[in-house]
Amino acid sequence: MNIPTLRAVGVFATTAAVMCLSITACEEEQESRGYKIPETLCDVDVRPDKLAPFLPPGKEIKLNEEGDEDFRKVCSASVDGETAFEVKREWWEDGWSTRRFATVHAYVKPDHRTADEKYVYSKDSGLSVMRCAPKRDNQDLFIVVKSSENTADEEAMLEFLIEYRKALMKRTPCDEVE
Repeated sequence: MNIPTLRAVGVFATTAAVMCLSITACEEEQESRGYKIPETLCDVDVRPDKLAPFLPPGKEIKLNEEGDEDFRKVCSASVDGETAFEVKREWWEDGWSTRRFATVHAYVKPDHRTADEKYVYSKDSGLSVMRCAPKRDNQDLFIVVKSSENTADEEAMLEFLIEYRKALMKRTPCDEVE
């Protein structure tokens, strides 16, 4: 074999080795999730495949629920003691745009928004609104999502928000009486 051929073989072997290590590392990361992904958050059904991008590898997951339906409810998922994902539902006076509520009250980065402005979102936070006024004392229900795990992207955040909102609507929160 001549020198250029040996170099080509060496480059190929090195590239193949790096690819194998990368694939192995990815498989190990996926396998290192020692807990089951929840199917509900605050009594709202969630599809595990929509929640998975926001949950890191770890041994144990704990769900915590605080608040009540009258004003604010917070659901958080902690992995190995660190909060990884959080969903808040908050009643607020009607008329607020999602963009305004996101920046003023929810500290959500409104990097993107849908044309109908029902959703504003970024890779690690998002917000949606359910227009309930005047049915519910001139208030609307805002859904705020935050993730500390940045393996997901903007599209995953939007997909989660859409699915969560759709599942919450089945419970008809606007019709619930205080």
